Amino acid sequence: MRPYAKAFAAADTSGRGTIDENQLKGALVALGMGEVSDAEVAAIIHAADAERSGGGGGLVGVKDFTDAAVALSERREKAVATQMAEGVDARSAGPMVERCKLTVSNSVLKHKSAYDSSA
Repeated sequence: MRPYAKAFAAADTSGRGTIDENQLKGALVALGMGEVSDAEVAAIIHAADAERSGGGGGLVGVKDFTDAAVALSERREKAVATQMAEGVDARSAGPMVERCKLTVSNSVLKHKSAYDSSA
């Protein structure tokens, strides 16, 4: 079982194939996302509900969870790379930005590979 599916399965204590906001937050933390804000969790739940006609009742399935975990990780990594690039002077910015881009690209590929394997 791949990391995303494994974290989802561990959080899905009822075995119904869906998790609520508390389980979602725990699963994201278990994946190594660090602190996950209530706003981030609410946005994921809202997006998952919006994809279903009639709403999803505040529950997230494994595909929505995996998509959200990948997107959250990518957003955070890009934010870190941007902060790093902004924190250097103009003489060293070029090589630093390229290293940041490479790091983010490698990380995105890693997450995409994990996503493709768990789908």
